[in-house]
This record gives sequence, C-alpha cells and structure tokens, in this order.
Amino acid sequence: MHEASCHLRMLPRKILLRLTQWLDPISVVYLSSTCKDFKAVLREKYTLAALNHATTVCKYVYVYRGLDENIFRRATSEDTDRDNMARLPRLDALITNNDRNLVEKYIDAGIDPNMEIWGHGSGSLLLRAGRCTRIDIIQMLLGKGAKPRRTLWSSPSEWSILDELANWHQYNLYSTHWKETTLLFLGRGVIFSSLKMAEQLCGMQDAPHVLEVALGQGLSIHHTFTEVDTNHDGITVERENISWLHAAVPKGTPEMIKHILDRAPEQLTALEIVHTTKIPWYMLWHPTGNHMLYRFDTHRNRSPLDLAVERGKDKIVGYLLDLGIKPTFETLEGAIQLANRKQDKFYWNCRLDPMEWLEWKLQWVDLVQIIASKLDIDGAEATSLFERILDYASWAARPGGEDDGRLYLSGLLKKLSPRTQLLYADRLAFDDYENSLTEARKKLEELAGEIDQSNSECWQAWRNKVSRYGSINDGVLKRYYEMLEDVEDHVEELEFAEKKLQYIARQVKGLEEILELRRESTLGLP
Repeated sequence: MHEASCHLRMLPRKILLRLTQWLDPISVVYLSSTCKDFKAVLREKYTLAALNHATTVCKYVYVYRGLDENIFRRATSEDTDRDNMARLPRLDALITNNDRNLVEKYIDAGIDPNMEIWGHGSGSLLLRAGRCTRIDIIQMLLGKGAKPRRTLWSSPSEWSILDELANWHQYNLYSTHWKETTLLFLGRGVIFSSLKMAEQLCGMQDAPHVLEVALGQGLSIHHTFTEVDTNHDGITVERENISWLHAAVPKGTPEMIKHILDRAPEQLTALEIVHTTKIPWYMLWHPTGNHMLYRFDTHRNRSPLDLAVERGKDKIVGYLLDLGIKPTFETLEGAIQLANRKQDKFYWNCRLDPMEWLEWKLQWVDLVQIIASKLDIDGAEATSLFERILDYASWAARPGGEDDGRLYLSGLLKKLSPRTQLLYADRLAFDDYENSLTEARKKLEELAGEIDQSNSECWQAWRNKVSRYGSINDGVLKRYYEMLEDVEDHVEELEFAEKKLQYIARQVKGLEEILELRRESTLGLP
C-alpha cells in the first residue's frame, strides 16, 4: 500500500480522474486516504457511490450476542438460521463491530459525519456509536466534525446527544460503558437538559464524580427539570420544578442523595409540581371530539420522600427519614400499598430473587411503622386514612389474602389510644382473621418440619457418599467438589426457607395481636 501511495502521488490529476472510473466503491473507500489529489477526485466522483455502498442493507450473522453489545459478520449462502441473522446497513454493522478504521475511511470518502442512518432504529452516526458505547468511533466522529446537538423532528428545540442517548438507555439497563461515554461527551463540553439524562447520571457508578464533571461544564445544582409524558391510556403527566434530588430518587443511592444535599440542602424540602390529565381511552376517538367533557385533572405537590415511596426505593426512603424529612399521610398510605403488594404485581421488584423480595417486603413493613411514628395518626386528620386502610384490610381478609394488614396493622393500632382502637374495632373482620391465623400456623408448622427433614436427608446423603469413596485420587476429588456444590446449594435453599419461616412467623404474631383487639373490645371501654 505504501508503494502504491507513492505512485499515486506522481500521477497527474487527469489520470487520477480516469483511474477512479474503473474502481469499485469498496476500493474507493480503502484508497481514499492515499494522496491529496486522489482524495479530491474521490470527493468529486465517488461521494455518492460511497454513500450508497455504506447504506446498502446486507445480511449479517451474530458472532456474539450480549446484553450490551453485538458482533456481526457477513452472512453467506451457508447461513440459514434466520433467528441468528440481522439486516443492517454496512456502516451500521461497522459501528456495531467497532471497526474504527473502515468507518473513518467512509468519512474520508466524503460521507457527512452528521448523516442519519437507518438500522436498528434511526439516528445519527454519533448516536449509533453512542448506543454501542464505541468510544474510539465517537472520538473520531467528533474530530471529523460531528455535531453533538441537533434538532429532532419531534421537538422544536435542539437536543444534546446525551439527551438522545439517555432516552434510549432508559430501556437498556446493561450498557457497561455508559458512564465512560457520558464523561467523554462532558469532557468535550456537551451538556444536557433532560430529566432522563439527569436520572441516568444519578444511577451511574461513581455518580458523584460524574455530577461534579457536569457541574464543571456549566450545569447548576439548582437547575430544575420538566417532563411531559403521555401513555396510550390517555393519561398525560406534566412534571415541573423537578430538583436534582428528585432526579436522584429513581436510580440513585443514599451516597448520591447525600452528595446533592451537601451542595444544596434546601432541596430536602423541595416540591415538584405534578399535573395529571386523564381522558378515558374510549373517548379519545369519540365522533364528537369533545374530550373536555370527560377530562379529569389532578394537581399536587410531591416531595422527594413521596417520590421515593412511589418508586419503591426503600433504602432512599429510610435515608431521607433519618435526615428528618417530614412524611405525610400520603407517604404512609403509599408505604402501606407497597407492604401489601405481591412480587408479580409491579415492575421495580420483578428482578429480585425470592430471598431479596422477602427482605424487601419486610423492609417496607418496618418503614410503615417508622413513618407512622412521625405522624399524629390518633388525630382527626388521620380518620379517613385509617378507615380506608381498615376497609381494605377487612375486604382482603375475606378470601384469606396476605395483603390484609397482618404484617403491619397491629403496629399501627398500638399507636392509637385505647378509645380510638375500640372505635375502629367494628371495622375489622375478626372471624376472617381467625381463619387466616389458623392457616398461617399450619403453614408455619409444615415449613418448620420440611426444613428439619430436608436438612437431615441432605447431611445423611452426604455422609453416605463420603463413606462409599475409598482412597483419595483425582476421581474422588472431583466427586468431593461435586458434593461441596450440593452442600452449597442446600445451604442457599435452607437460608431462603428460614427467611420464609421468619416471614410467616411475623404473620402469625401480627394476626394474634389483631385478634387480641377483639378480646379487649368485649371488655368495654376503660
């Protein structure tokens, strides 16, 4: 190639122009950087050809398919597994494969670094490289003049590339280099304005450092965000005055919360404005088009604590309560709803294993008591809340549902005066709670027996295997390792069973204390 470059530099421009007529597009791309005159001719004659070649859709086979990246190769006639194939523009596949040299040659051949490309979703070359977190290609594109801000068809204002990437990354949780990509753009002076990017930043590893870099580029810790979200059910949620503390709640950690409050302690009491508009779905296409007759509007202020409760962030809720933030009755009601939920009913704990979910569930039961202790739940203001809580608990107790308040209701009732307890006693379905207590005690006995039997059988089987093995050799050692793996699996199962045993034991205790109120109510008022 070096020798060819020397000869090309010696050729007159007219001969170079004729030479290009006999080159195929891929050769054009490879030879684009050989000499100055040749590059100029290519830009005159072959920019369109290079563009067509780069955007031609081809079949590719997945060489590697991971959570955060894919590697492709060109498909051949022997590749017949369609489930393992994809159709992509050549340039899209090169970016995905992190082939910086070929991508740069296409740019040198005259392709606009700000062009849009259609592959797995549309977007600029910079956006495609950012989605795949291809750091080298991002640096090359920025050096070639790629613009980090552009106007999208869906928005009247310009979007930062970080805002675009955050909008994509919120649905792709496994990108390993998202932090490095963010720091790269921030280091180039690219800032953002969207709430989604702020939330993504707060959830990154070493988020306080990334935040400091962003603040050093001109962002303010006192900046507030806005967001408008509309779903297919006709519900529009407009959020205003969203602080950095609010942004840190969905994905952040207590350490990130502390870092923000160290810089802006007033955000502990900041309130975001939430305006919800709901139009019934069956009226969205009503022939009269008069949606306003069926429109429902709600308006409320939401603290960081209430947002943390709504998102199920138990650690952040506990941290904010320790800082002294004042809860409300809405906070208490939200925590109770979480303590009642089952694992398959809401999205944020769907990735928890059974052991983690039991711990999460009991954590919310404890948080209910902590929140209630900071409120005057014996006052008149709490009457309507308690009536709703007890009515739902009694309704859930009829079929023996575990969301009948058995884990937290007795603790709340203990915080009431004896007179108030007796006034609420008529709302409790004591007969149903008695049936639930009988069933819970039965489960407790059965589970305790299963644990003892499983433990005994496991160790007996292990001892029998040991006694059958003779002298130590490679085969025996291999069997010993297999036995150790069996023991480790059994220990994990035993730990989960014991955690479940504690969970049911707390249910039994709670039901017993609820039924104790019936005995006290028969004695009359003190």
